Amino acid sequence: MEIVIEHSNTKRTINGYFNLCGRREDLREIANQILNQTEDFTYGWIKIRKEQESVTNIKPVQWD
Repeated sequence: MEIVIEHSNTKRTINGYFNLCGRREDLREIANQILNQTEDFTYGWIKIRKEQESVTNIKPVQWD
C-alpha cells in the first residue's frame, strides 16, 4: 500500500499500513469522502477538506 498525504505545502508518502486517530464523526467523514469520491476512480487525488486545493509539482517526503 502506498498513500501520499498532502497538507498545506507539504506532501508525505506512507509505504505500508498506518493508523489514524480521531473522533468518530471525523473518521466517518474521512471514510465517507473517500468512498464518495472513488466510485468511478482508478488513481489520483481526492479532497478531504473541500477548501484545500491540491499542491502540484512538489515531490512527497518519506515518513521516518
